[in-house]
Amino acid sequence: MNAKKELRKAAEENLHDAHAGVNGEFSRLEAELAARLSPDRRYEKYRTAVCDLLRAGESNPSLGRHIKGVLAGLVQTEPEFDLAIETAFGCAMQYVVTDTAAGAGTLIGYLKRTHGGMVVFLPAADMKPTAISDAVLRACSEKGAIGRAADLVQYDAEYENLISVLLGNVLVCDDLKDAIGIAEKYRGAFRIVTSDGCDLCRDGSGIDRAARGAVSPPNGKYARRRSPV
Repeated sequence: MNAKKELRKAAEENLHDAHAGVNGEFSRLEAELAARLSPDRRYEKYRTAVCDLLRAGESNPSLGRHIKGVLAGLVQTEPEFDLAIETAFGCAMQYVVTDTAAGAGTLIGYLKRTHGGMVVFLPAADMKPTAISDAVLRACSEKGAIGRAADLVQYDAEYENLISVLLGNVLVCDDLKDAIGIAEKYRGAFRIVTSDGCDLCRDGSGIDRAARGAVSPPNGKYARRRSPV
C-alpha cells in the first residue's frame, strides 16, 4: 500500500512539474510574440521615415486607411528564392504600398507637414500591368533558368499589377554562369537575377552582387537586403 502511495505521489509531482514547465514555456513564447508585435520591434529594421509613417498610420485612422503595408511584408516566397526575389525588388522592398494614388497624396501631404522625410509609395489600385516580354517567357525554358520572379512569389490579388511592374520581366536563374549565357543569347532583353543574389544589368554594363545584410520585415520572410536604402 505504501509503495502505491509513493508511486502516486511521484506521478503527481511529475505531472505538476510538467504542467509548470508548459506554463513557463507558454509565458516565454507569449512575451516573445508581444515583443515582436510591438510597434518598436515590428518596424525597427525599416528606414526611419518609413517606420515613423507606419506608426503614424496606426494611431491616426485617416492615414492608416491608405496604408496597405511595406512591400517586403506583402509578398512571400520559398526560402530558396529569398535572396533572388530580394535582389529583384531592390530598394522597392521598403516602398510603402497604398490603396490609391490619392491615398499616396494624402500621405505625402502628411510627410510634408511633419517634415517626415522621404518615402516612396506604390498605389496598388492605380498601377498598370506591364506587358510581359516574349523573350523572358521563352527564356524560362533555357538551361539554368528557374522562372520569372513574378511566378515565384505569392501575394494578394489586389497587388497583381504591382508585381507585374516590378517582377514581370525579371528572370531568376540558378547560377551566374547560366545567367550570363542567357543574357548573351537574348541580348539583354530582360533583367536577370540569380538565386545567390547576382543582378545582371540589362545594358550589359556589369553584374551587381547582393550583400547579405540584416534587414527583416515584420513577417520575417526576408532576412537580407541587396543594398542600403
